[in-house]
Amino acid sequence: DWLADPGHWTSLRARLAAEVERYARTHPMEPGLPAEAARRLLDLPDRALVDALARTPGPAELLYRQGRLYGPDRTVPSLPPPLR
Repeated sequence: DWLADPGHWTSLRARLAAEVERYARTHPMEPGLPAEAARRLLDLPDRALVDALARTPGPAELLYRQGRLYGPDRTVPSLPPPLR
């Protein structure tokens, strides 16, 4: 079990949402940000913390499936609009 300061947890959740969005823009053919990559980006000691952050409600909805994080508008890989 882990304990986290609520303010820090909220900050981590916002950073995770921003990283998920950035990854979607820079890797349009990928189905989402790998959870292990998110753990490293946020410098977290345990991947279970990424799982818990993804389940934490926040302004930006995050979905988590098969070890990847993505936004609600991003269920399958797709080309960016200029390439469609």
